[in-house]
Amino acid sequence: GFLVALLALFQVRFANAASGTMFPLLVRNIFGSDEGAATVTGLILALEGVAAAVASGLCGRIGDSWGHGRLLALGTLAAAIVTVPMAFATSIPQLYVLRGLFGFAAAAIMPSANAIIRRISHDRHLGKAYGVTASINSLGLGLGPLTGGWMAATLGLRSPFLLTGGVLLLTAALVRWRIR
Repeated sequence: GFLVALLALFQVRFANAASGTMFPLLVRNIFGSDEGAATVTGLILALEGVAAAVASGLCGRIGDSWGHGRLLALGTLAAAIVTVPMAFATSIPQLYVLRGLFGFAAAAIMPSANAIIRRISHDRHLGKAYGVTASINSLGLGLGPLTGGWMAATLGLRSPFLLTGGVLLLTAALVRWRIR
């Protein structure tokens, strides 16, 4: 379970970083000009953050009663479902809705994965467990933009969103299969 939770954290960080670095370029592309695109990007990402903050407390309670493994699988599935349409978005309002929904899904992912790691880890090894967790998160945050940038340059600006959706879908299946 510990390795699967670590892999899930890596995949989630990797996938989000792969598409997240391309998001401002997608907004600029849809917005049609450089002027004002940065403000719109900031507003969309702020909405995502507020949605995640609002949903985090609720997701924590749901995870405690329903099970963090189930919530992690559901959160990654929901994140995959709302990420793929970002690759096909044609308007700024669509991005507001999709990133807002992504914020709700993200609120289920990280706390659930960390709760699973805490539950699996022995108290004597908690520092090591969270040290490895931080390393895995950093690795995902480092390799994601590299991969997303390469994909955007090679396959087009919208391809990292498809990658993100696919990785999150794989993560949901893996978590559901391996974490009880």
